[in-house]
Amino acid sequence: MPWQLTAEITDSRELHWGDMLTEEEQNQLPEKYSHLGMEHGVPFHPDLPPIPYGLTINNRKRHTTVPAICSGRFAYDIFFDEGMKALIEEMEPGVHFFHPVSLYSQSEELFDTKHFLFRAGQLIDGIIPEKSEVVPEYIDGTFRFYLRTTTHPKITWAEDAIAGRHLWMDKYFKGSLYCSDAFLEQIQKRNVGHYRTFPSFTANRLH
Repeated sequence: MPWQLTAEITDSRELHWGDMLTEEEQNQLPEKYSHLGMEHGVPFHPDLPPIPYGLTINNRKRHTTVPAICSGRFAYDIFFDEGMKALIEEMEPGVHFFHPVSLYSQSEELFDTKHFLFRAGQLIDGIIPEKSEVVPEYIDGTFRFYLRTTTHPKITWAEDAIAGRHLWMDKYFKGSLYCSDAFLEQIQKRNVGHYRTFPSFTANRLH
């Protein structure tokens, strides 16, 4: 069974990050700052420096560590630590993209950790919309993307589209990350917490 994997846990453990680069510094980056974690399917710009983020006063508790899987600065970002990065690269070598981030506590002390902003390298056309809680969005008569019809929609994947994959996104449903049973099992074996999963399903394509 495939699973949606999300770092957004929506409780007091949730970490909230703020900007440490000035607006001028953000504008000088070779990629658009607010889009760094959403340009899935393409590598990070080779001249992009490590990006600093700091915990904000909006955190409901004071954090002394950063979890292995962590929600990032923007709603669609996800951070993985070096252990998770190693697992991903072991299971799918050379597929996905990672960029280092520098993470600071509420007192602006650098966390003793290595985390990376993640971009999925596998963008597939795999959702079966007739069996999923999504609707296609058309712009000027051209299909552009799927809109969810509920907060955590049921997603049904074409079996041939995800066979042999461990971590992926649909190119028409970017922002939602999915994983295989085998990948989830490895996370669980490592006692990684601080994430949520939602089941999705598989079927044969209708065409």
